Amino acid sequence: MFSNLIAFEQTYPATPGHITAYASFMACLITTHEDMRLLHQSGILINHMSSGDRDATRFFSSISAQAHTSVDLNYLAGVMEEVVKYQAGRWPRWRASLTRNYFSNPWVTTSVVAAVFLLCLTVVQTFFAAYAYFKPPPSS
Repeated sequence: MFSNLIAFEQTYPATPGHITAYASFMACLITTHEDMRLLHQSGILINHMSSGDRDATRFFSSISAQAHTSVDLNYLAGVMEEVVKYQAGRWPRWRASLTRNYFSNPWVTTSVVAAVFLLCLTVVQTFFAAYAYFKPPPSS
Protein backbone atom coordinates (compact mmCIF):
# COMPACT_ATOMS: atom_id res chain seq x y z
CA MET A 1 0.00 0.00 0.00
CA PHE A 2 2.82 2.41 0.87
CA SER A 3 4.53 1.70 -2.44
CA ASN A 4 1.36 2.41 -4.38
CA LEU A 5 0.68 5.64 -2.49
CA ILE A 6 4.25 6.85 -3.03
CA ALA A 7 3.99 5.96 -6.73
CA PHE A 8 0.74 7.92 -6.92
CA GLU A 9 2.34 10.96 -5.24
CA GLN A 10 5.32 10.77 -7.58
CA THR A 11 3.08 10.49 -10.64
CA TYR A 12 0.86 13.44 -9.75
CA PRO A 13 3.01 16.37 -8.54
CA ALA A 14 -0.06 18.34 -7.39
CA THR A 15 -0.49 15.97 -4.42
CA PRO A 16 1.05 17.17 -1.15
CA GLY A 17 3.45 14.22 -0.81
CA HIS A 18 2.72 13.38 2.82
CA ILE A 19 3.21 9.62 2.40
CA THR A 20 6.56 10.09 0.65
CA ALA A 21 7.69 12.47 3.36
CA TYR A 22 6.60 10.04 6.07
CA ALA A 23 8.39 7.10 4.44
CA SER A 24 11.58 9.17 4.03
CA PHE A 25 11.38 10.31 7.64
CA MET A 26 10.91 6.77 8.93
CA ALA A 27 13.78 5.56 6.74
CA CYS A 28 16.01 8.13 8.46
CA LEU A 29 14.79 7.11 11.92
CA ILE A 30 15.01 3.34 11.54
CA THR A 31 18.53 2.36 10.67
CA THR A 32 19.19 -0.50 13.10
CA HIS A 33 17.31 -3.31 14.80
CA GLU A 34 17.55 -1.35 18.06
CA ASP A 35 15.72 1.63 16.50
CA MET A 36 12.94 -0.69 15.37
CA ARG A 37 12.73 -2.27 18.83
CA LEU A 38 12.48 1.10 20.59
CA LEU A 39 9.75 2.35 18.26
CA HIS A 40 7.87 -0.92 18.68
CA GLN A 41 8.14 -0.77 22.50
CA SER A 42 6.88 2.81 22.50
CA GLY A 43 3.85 1.82 20.46
CA ILE A 44 4.83 4.03 17.52
CA LEU A 45 5.28 1.12 15.11
CA ILE A 46 3.54 -2.21 14.98
CA ASN A 47 5.47 -4.83 13.05
CA HIS A 48 3.32 -7.49 11.40
CA MET A 49 6.00 -8.56 8.93
CA SER A 50 6.57 -12.30 9.12
CA SER A 51 9.97 -12.15 7.44
CA GLY A 52 11.73 -10.89 10.56
CA ASP A 53 13.08 -7.66 11.97
CA ARG A 54 16.02 -7.48 9.55
CA ASP A 55 13.67 -6.90 6.62
CA ALA A 56 11.45 -4.61 8.67
CA THR A 57 14.34 -2.22 9.36
CA ARG A 58 14.92 -1.90 5.60
CA PHE A 59 11.24 -1.58 4.68
CA PHE A 60 10.96 2.22 4.67
CA SER A 61 14.33 2.76 3.02
CA SER A 62 13.43 0.37 0.22
CA ILE A 63 10.04 1.94 -0.56
CA SER A 64 11.35 5.52 -0.45
CA ALA A 65 14.65 4.86 -2.23
CA GLN A 66 13.66 6.25 -5.64
CA ALA A 67 11.17 8.83 -4.39
CA HIS A 68 11.81 12.51 -4.88
CA THR A 69 10.51 14.94 -2.31
CA SER A 70 11.12 18.59 -1.52
CA VAL A 71 12.85 19.04 1.80
CA ASP A 72 11.61 22.60 2.27
CA LEU A 73 7.94 21.91 1.42
CA ASN A 74 7.83 18.76 3.49
CA TYR A 75 5.43 18.85 6.44
CA LEU A 76 8.06 17.03 8.55
CA ALA A 77 10.87 19.45 7.62
CA GLY A 78 10.87 21.12 11.04
CA VAL A 79 10.99 17.80 12.87
CA MET A 80 13.77 16.50 10.62
CA GLU A 81 15.77 19.67 11.21
CA GLU A 82 15.37 19.33 14.98
CA VAL A 83 16.44 15.67 14.86
CA VAL A 84 19.54 16.50 12.84
CA LYS A 85 20.39 19.37 15.20
CA TYR A 86 19.92 17.12 18.24
CA GLN A 87 22.03 14.32 16.77
CA ALA A 88 24.84 16.75 15.98
CA GLY A 89 25.17 17.72 19.65
CA ARG A 90 27.83 16.32 21.94
CA TRP A 91 25.55 14.76 24.54
CA PRO A 92 23.66 12.35 22.21
CA ARG A 93 26.87 11.18 20.53
CA TRP A 94 28.61 10.72 23.91
CA ARG A 95 25.63 8.87 25.39
CA ALA A 96 25.30 6.62 22.34
CA SER A 97 29.00 5.84 22.50
CA LEU A 98 28.81 4.97 26.20
CA THR A 99 25.74 2.81 25.75
CA ARG A 100 27.18 0.97 22.77
CA ASN A 101 30.68 0.45 24.16
CA TYR A 102 30.52 0.36 27.96
CA PHE A 103 27.01 -0.05 29.29
CA SER A 104 25.66 -2.69 26.95
CA ASN A 105 25.35 -5.18 29.82
CA PRO A 106 23.07 -4.41 32.82
CA TRP A 107 25.64 -5.88 35.21
CA VAL A 108 28.16 -3.27 34.11
CA THR A 109 25.67 -0.51 34.93
CA THR A 110 24.93 -2.06 38.33
CA SER A 111 28.65 -2.33 39.10
CA VAL A 112 29.27 1.31 38.18
CA VAL A 113 26.39 2.50 40.38
CA ALA A 114 27.65 0.38 43.30
CA ALA A 115 31.21 1.69 42.84
CA VAL A 116 30.02 5.32 42.82
CA PHE A 117 27.94 4.68 45.96
CA LEU A 118 30.91 3.12 47.77
CA LEU A 119 33.14 6.00 46.69
CA CYS A 120 30.66 8.49 48.18
CA LEU A 121 30.58 6.54 51.44
CA THR A 122 34.40 6.55 51.53
CA VAL A 123 34.48 10.33 51.04
CA VAL A 124 31.97 10.81 53.89
CA GLN A 125 33.98 8.52 56.18
CA THR A 126 37.19 10.40 55.35
CA PHE A 127 35.53 13.74 56.10
CA PHE A 128 34.31 12.64 59.53
CA ALA A 129 37.68 11.09 60.40
CA ALA A 130 39.50 14.31 59.50
CA TYR A 131 36.88 16.43 61.27
CA ALA A 132 37.30 14.41 64.50
CA TYR A 133 41.08 14.77 64.29
CA PHE A 134 41.15 18.54 63.76
CA LYS A 135 38.20 19.36 66.03
CA PRO A 136 38.11 16.77 68.82
CA PRO A 137 35.03 16.60 71.03
CA PRO A 138 35.30 18.55 74.31
CA SER A 139 36.59 16.50 77.22
CA SER A 140 34.36 16.18 80.24
